[in-house]
This record gives sequence, C-alpha cells and structure tokens, in this order.
Amino acid sequence: MRKRSGEYNYQINFLGQLKRNDVNNELHKVDYFIHASAIETFSLVITEALATGTPVIASKVGAIPELINDSNGILCNNTIDDWKIKIIKAISTSYDHEQISKNIISFYSQDSVSLMFKDLYTDFISQENSEK
Repeated sequence: MRKRSGEYNYQINFLGQLKRNDVNNELHKVDYFIHASAIETFSLVITEALATGTPVIASKVGAIPELINDSNGILCNNTIDDWKIKIIKAISTSYDHEQISKNIISFYSQDSVSLMFKDLYTDFISQENSEK
C-alpha cells in the first residue's frame, strides 16, 4: 500500500505502531473508524475507537455485531457496493460522540468487567451451595 499510495487522489498517513495515548489522540482527530475484516473474534481496536466517541463502520463478522448498533456505527457486508452504501449512510448520520464513549466505557471499563466477573462467580457459588 505504501508503494502505491502516490497513485491515489487522497492522502494516506502511515503512522506505524503507536503508544496507547497516541492511538487515543489519533482517534480523536478522525470522523469515523473503518474496520474491514473477513474474520474477527473480539475487536479491541473497535472498542478503543468507540471509547473515544468515534463512530465505527465495520464488517458484519465474528463478535463485531455485538459492539456496533445504530447509535454508534454501521455494520457492512464485505462487498464493495455495501461498503459504499454504508459509508454514505454513516456520513449522513448524526452521532452523539459523548454518548458513544459513555456507553462503551460503562460496559467495558475495568470496573465494569470486574463487577461482571464478581457477579458471575457469586451466582455460581450461590447456585452450587443451593444444590448441596
């Protein structure tokens, strides 16, 4: 892609590997985060983008549909035509960036995940004790 970047009628910035704060700063500069993938388990880059309030346009594969909804982005089938349609749709959609950030942080923060594990283990132990 680097070799061919001069052939495009738009600029591509190759940033290389970034530190966490630099990723955060870069995501705050963009309008959308586009994540095209044929196979995906749980995409941390998508949660990072959403945590900054950046709407996401992403492939409808793996666990990605669990992260994306109408309020924080758009899911795409992996075809050129669908990507074009969905990117145009995203551009014409008004997103509440602050709410996107709040929603994802409240669900995936260290405190939230820790509480979910605590509740899971507490329920498991309670169930096991009641079966005795």
